[in-house]
Amino acid sequence: MTVAILAPAKINLGLEVLGKRDDGYHDIATVFQSISIFDRLLLESSDRDEVRLIERPQQLEMNLAERALGVLRDTGHAIGHWNIQITKRIPMAAGLGGASTDAAAVPAALDVDRAFPPRCRKGSVSNWEATSHF
Repeated sequence: MTVAILAPAKINLGLEVLGKRDDGYHDIATVFQSISIFDRLLLESSDRDEVRLIERPQQLEMNLAERALGVLRDTGHAIGHWNIQITKRIPMAAGLGGASTDAAAVPAALDVDRAFPPRCRKGSVSNWEATSHF
């Protein structure tokens, strides 16, 4: 099985840090808008999990798409193994959410809607991103 998905960049129109949680992450209130720059993810069923960046060969030790796949696997929501190729078009370190939108695209591509609370279901990739912990 092969699935292709576009992961949109976003700009923050407003961001407020509400406080630090016990797990080290921060609760936030944010308003953002997706924009017309996209990373492209191609997910193919495979005999092992692998995430590769295309066009920009510098690979982080574990990028957020790989981490998202790991969380889905750990919680029983990812079935089988996946080779994920990410063609980066969103500029890195530009504040456009490239890494987090790639992470949010993984469960959207794998159609694991049931893995998330109702407030995250049936929404856009950006809706899931806003509530994720990546």
